[in-house]
Amino acid sequence: MKIIIIDDHILLGQALSLSLRITYGDNIATYIPNDFDYTLLHDCDLLLLDFDFGPWGNANDVLRNLDRLKIDHLKIVLFSSLWKTPVLMTCRHPLVRGYVTKECNLSNFVSAINAVMEGGTWYQPEYVEEIKRLIALPKGRALSPREEEVAHLIGQRYSREEIAAKLNISINTVSNHRKSIFNKLNVKSEREI
Repeated sequence: MKIIIIDDHILLGQALSLSLRITYGDNIATYIPNDFDYTLLHDCDLLLLDFDFGPWGNANDVLRNLDRLKIDHLKIVLFSSLWKTPVLMTCRHPLVRGYVTKECNLSNFVSAINAVMEGGTWYQPEYVEEIKRLIALPKGRALSPREEEVAHLIGQRYSREEIAAKLNISINTVSNHRKSIFNKLNVKSEREI
């Protein structure tokens, strides 16, 4: 089994790789997301994907590239220190079969990998119900790429004005995206995002 880890924190990726080699052998490689060579994924079985890459974007950018390149054989376990709705929405992507928080222990991470590699799913227990609810939403209700950006910034507690400045859009446009996000995710407050 070939495993690739993509994380913007080099130390974390390398530490995870070393820890997993005990169970899965030496065929594990770690990369940072900037300028990642997607051709490396053609012979990969499992992608362990961090969600937030700071200035390099997030897992949704990677998933869009996988879709564009028609790389559809992968199994993905998403991991993150974030657990708000926009992050959990990423589990709607058909390649994402698992989700663990960075606060989990190695045993849970291995359980997630094993379940996913056996064709199942594994989600952090405290988020299973929310992930299942999001996966069950009609496909047409998924967020657009711009809505994902706005939702991510809302989740990081940016104000409407800050979001508008950061994305170079009007405050009114931010408000429209916010309303659409609330409707699509069936949430009532920014605390839920």
